[in-house]
Amino acid sequence: MRSDERRPAEDDLGEEGGGEEVLSLDWDSGGPWAGAGTVCVRKYGPEYRAVYPGSGETTGPYGSLAEAVAHSGIGELTSACHSLWYKRREIRLKELLDALRPEEWQRITINGTPWRYRGGRWRRGRD
Repeated sequence: MRSDERRPAEDDLGEEGGGEEVLSLDWDSGGPWAGAGTVCVRKYGPEYRAVYPGSGETTGPYGSLAEAVAHSGIGELTSACHSLWYKRREIRLKELLDALRPEEWQRITINGTPWRYRGGRWRRGRD
């Protein structure tokens, strides 16, 4: 199995299975019968794993937080994604923004600060 394929959580992984949460992404599709949830990246020693609590799946291991975001699917932002939190000591903001794959006109709050993506560039603040 390739490291970027999803697989069932191992005994030492998962929502409460140890490791340190270093990034989380909250999403809400809105409307009745729509989905909502949180996905995260957890650090286990020197490795990072993307954790999908709703399905009990993980991907990884990855060698860096940027790699986990870029290759796990967590970095594929949609209009349902509304807030992202990351542990600042794990990654530089520019490196994180470069790892994300947003939609044009994407709006998201990162560590409490509003950001928008337009014309191939991230901009801090609102229009």
